[in-house]
Amino acid sequence: MPITLTILILVLVAIATLLIAQTTDKVIYQGPASLIANNFKHYSATHRTLSVVLHQSLLGIDKPVNILVATVTKAEAEVIAAESLATRQITVRMRLFGQPRVTAISK
Repeated sequence: MPITLTILILVLVAIATLLIAQTTDKVIYQGPASLIANNFKHYSATHRTLSVVLHQSLLGIDKPVNILVATVTKAEAEVIAAESLATRQITVRMRLFGQPRVTAISK
């Protein structure tokens, strides 16, 4: 019986941690950024990486971050690569103890 109680407590702690992590996922940047398709060797058949250069600084972050990396589908990367330097609107989010990450790219 004590093993099931221990497992139940661990599951509840895991769920609480997940909920806290999800609710602290704050938007720290929404605005323009330049996207550059990377010409490195790619190991994925479906996705590519982009270098994202922000046009403004990130809010609420101690160390300066100038360039982020985003993962997009191969088709999206080909459209961006067709433009020499694409400018898009992006959204950057950061969880409580996480790194900034690009969560949305739109025209």
